[in-house]
Amino acid sequence: AVQVARILQDFGSLGVCSLEEAQELREAQINSQILLFDPVSDVSSIMKWNLTPVVTSFNQLEVLSRSSTKIPIH
Repeated sequence: AVQVARILQDFGSLGVCSLEEAQELREAQINSQILLFDPVSDVSSIMKWNLTPVVTSFNQLEVLSRSSTKIPIH
């Protein structure tokens, strides 16, 4: 994933299917916007890794809206 992300990062946002993949990209110094397609409810990890969750359900939106920090969503 890191090799592909290094090539694509200049073209805009990247999308990943898991929090682990997003973490791997951030640890490899990939600084592009990362869209997270996994419905993660762990708001602290989303903020820690500077991810943009793709909201796919009302429940996920409720969890994210309870955060004291504004989180960008897609």
